Amino acid sequence: MIQRIDSPPDEGSENAYPIMRTPATKPIGGVTTTPNLVGLYTHYANNRTIPCTGKAECDFCNAGFSRRWHGYVGLILSPGLRHVIFEMTSTAAHQLTPYVQIYQTLRGCKLTAARPNGKPNGRVVLQTQRVDELQYRIPDPIDVWTILCHIWNIPTTSTELTTGAGPCLQKLDVHDNGRDGRHRAPVAR
Repeated sequence: MIQRIDSPPDEGSENAYPIMRTPATKPIGGVTTTPNLVGLYTHYANNRTIPCTGKAECDFCNAGFSRRWHGYVGLILSPGLRHVIFEMTSTAAHQLTPYVQIYQTLRGCKLTAARPNGKPNGRVVLQTQRVDELQYRIPDPIDVWTILCHIWNIPTTSTELTTGAGPCLQKLDVHDNGRDGRHRAPVAR
């Protein structure tokens, strides 16, 4: 028998939160819902971003993959009101420092990100502005860390993982396809 359910399920029960990066040709904007960044070092391998398990134990570090820090924050896109996880590099994240020093939180930050040179790997410029939380109801923050752990198939309960005290990520099966972020060996002269 088919069961009729006239109202949608609770928010977050079946929602997927895509990871968004700053597009090359047009700005992305919205309001942040999380109070702070979730940051970690990552590798780019097999056309995916993969978390680094720490320089001493990381197979990707040992294989010569470059390591970069990425920060993630919950963002309600404008227009459209879609809740996403916005990814940024450390260079872009440093642009948020004055905002956080003034307001002590990222929640309620109207954020606009653009690449002025229009290239996919171009520098990201962020603009911030405070949103009046009394005038707008900002949705509850999403648990960015738990969602990232789910995407990367890593445990969320380990204290080592959440505090950065040491490597404890599971081994990830990534096959070499020749298109990755490995360092080129320096040429001896």
